[in-house]
Amino acid sequence: MAVSAHQAINEVLFSYLNGSSAIWGDRVQPLSEASSTLTRPYVVFFNAAGGRELSVPNRNHARFMISVKCVTLGMAAALGAQEVLTGLLHNSGLQDIDPRLPTHLDWDVLTVTEGREIYVEDKFEGAQRIYHAGHQYEVLMERK
Repeated sequence: MAVSAHQAINEVLFSYLNGSSAIWGDRVQPLSEASSTLTRPYVVFFNAAGGRELSVPNRNHARFMISVKCVTLGMAAALGAQEVLTGLLHNSGLQDIDPRLPTHLDWDVLTVTEGREIYVEDKFEGAQRIYHAGHQYEVLMERK
């Protein structure tokens, strides 16, 4: 049975981002599966909006806004990781100028377009600051 577009993009992002940078190494997880024991820096990603495209008659397309961010203990590290994520993900779909995402058995990732910036500083009294940096990416997919 074919997997959902949401599961497919999670699988593609995990396999592509896991080990793709020395900054985070193999510390990559969908936010829904992320462990509280992940050591910083790490990358998490999650669906921010979207789903099945209802305007397509056969409904074999999906469009998501996926948030992808690196969580670190320093601002410079967070901003550096943000740039690495941009280099890895922006324009990385099959119909983009630089296709490089891995393929999926059930879905093609057609386009990946960088959108809104993510930048958050968590400040807890008496604790070290934690920085989140990345972007939201619009992802268009098509069922094979």
